[in-house]
Amino acid sequence: MLFYPQEKLALFIDGANLYSTARALGFDIDYKKLLTEFSKKGILVRAYYYTALVENQDFSPLRPLVDSAMGVAGTASTFATATGFFIAAA
Repeated sequence: MLFYPQEKLALFIDGANLYSTARALGFDIDYKKLLTEFSKKGILVRAYYYTALVENQDFSPLRPLVDSAMGVAGTASTFATATGFFIAAA
C-alpha cells in the first residue's frame, strides 16, 4: 500500500481471522514488527487488536497471542459479550 509520509494511520485487526489465516498458512506474526512497518509508512496513531475469549476457559490457543499483542500495545480493554470477552488492545 502507498501512504503519504505525513498521513495518520490506524490499524484495526480482526484477531480471530488473522490468527486463523496465519495458522492455516503455517506462520507466526511478529506484532512489534508489524507496528514498526506501519510506523515507517506514515504516522501510526493507534493499533487495535480485536478478539473474543471465552470466560472461565482454562486454556485458549488465542491466550498467548492476546498476551503478546497486549504486551506490544501496552493497554487493553475488555468488554463482556454473550460468548466471552472482547479484547481491544490499543
